[in-house]
Amino acid sequence: MRFVDPDRVDAVLPSHIITRAMTITSQLVAEPDEEARARIIKTNSDLWREAGRYLAKVMDGKCWYCEVRQERSDNPVDHYRPKGRVAEEQAHHGYWWLAFVLENYRFSCTFCNSRRVDVEGGSDGGKQDHFPLVVGSQRALKPEDPLATERPMLLDPMDSRDVALLVFDETGVPSVSEKFSTEAVDAERVEKSLELYHWKHRPIASKRRIVFKRVAVVCSAADQLLSDFERTGEERFRLERERLLRALNVMADRATEHSAAALCALRGLRTASASAAEALELP
Repeated sequence: MRFVDPDRVDAVLPSHIITRAMTITSQLVAEPDEEARARIIKTNSDLWREAGRYLAKVMDGKCWYCEVRQERSDNPVDHYRPKGRVAEEQAHHGYWWLAFVLENYRFSCTFCNSRRVDVEGGSDGGKQDHFPLVVGSQRALKPEDPLATERPMLLDPMDSRDVALLVFDETGVPSVSEKFSTEAVDAERVEKSLELYHWKHRPIASKRRIVFKRVAVVCSAADQLLSDFERTGEERFRLERERLLRALNVMADRATEHSAAALCALRGLRTASASAAEALELP
């Protein structure tokens, strides 16, 4: 997961989508009948699908939750706060008033957003209608209830502190960052996100492991080239090392799949590897 800047989201959304979303939201909030509200939501569901085409540009087509590029997803937008129901509270009718609030949209892949079971890998997950809160939080039940009283258990890619709580290592499965964790509940929030976003999905974890190992291999090769250049002064060693540094920089770029794992690998190696430290400084 990489941080998704709300300002970047605002920048990609065209005015006609913003205007339409605000108009429909006003209609929903003004409609007292539950069945009528459901019809409004169903009739206008094309809006978040259209919005998804623009939201995809923010992370170069990658799912905001798991960083896997989405090329054939049919329903790429997740409502961070579920619009129809809340799995944790059966009496809750969902955050229907947020169905067309663009700030509630997250560009998502099917595995993060829908229930899936990885039989071979022994994992299952998918956010669906789940939206658990930290114990003691007061859930919003109607439009006038402040969302600020809620403290979500699920990490949010649009919250920079939430993103900072994740750290990757050679296992390919994220865990809580000791550096940025300040509360006991942080580890629980990471674990719940691992479950509901299906981050333990074997194929994705395997790809992160490959990225992590590749960064280490490339850093080692680049360090050797630096040593060779310092020893001989031969230009070919310097040029080849520059090529590897650029490759490291691309792996950690936010446009690349699983760049968070690459970034963590570089940060972990920067003390022992001059090339890792230099790659982190590249623009």
